Amino acid sequence: MKIKKICFYSVNIKETTTCDCCGKGIKNIYFITMQDNTTLTLGSTCFSKQIKNNLNNMARKKVNHALETLQSLNNLRCKWETLTEEEYLKTTCDNRIGKYEGIDTFEDLRKWYLNEFIPYRESLEQETISKYTKL
Repeated sequence: MKIKKICFYSVNIKETTTCDCCGKGIKNIYFITMQDNTTLTLGSTCFSKQIKNNLNNMARKKVNHALETLQSLNNLRCKWETLTEEEYLKTTCDNRIGKYEGIDTFEDLRKWYLNEFIPYRESLEQETISKYTKL
């Protein structure tokens, strides 16, 4: 069975779905698309079991690290979607506003995170995952 793509999403409690493996309600969701375009929806525990049973140790560590990074990036996206300039200035010691070309305002910085930084990092992690497409 070959995997085409693995995506991670974390949703709020009202938008949960069920795991295709165990049938439990899941909030942290792994969507696995196979080469034949069929999809599996797994929760964290079932996904970890599948990975543990079917990938070698080094590959499993790399895939798990990439998935953890995707989860962190998802959390970062959620944070930046609702973050205000006042909150940002209160909580940061690394003020990037005005330090980079094209980032002159908080809104520019927010757009950069949401439209450039996070998607770029997600694509890097997806590349890592795609190297290990054989389950």
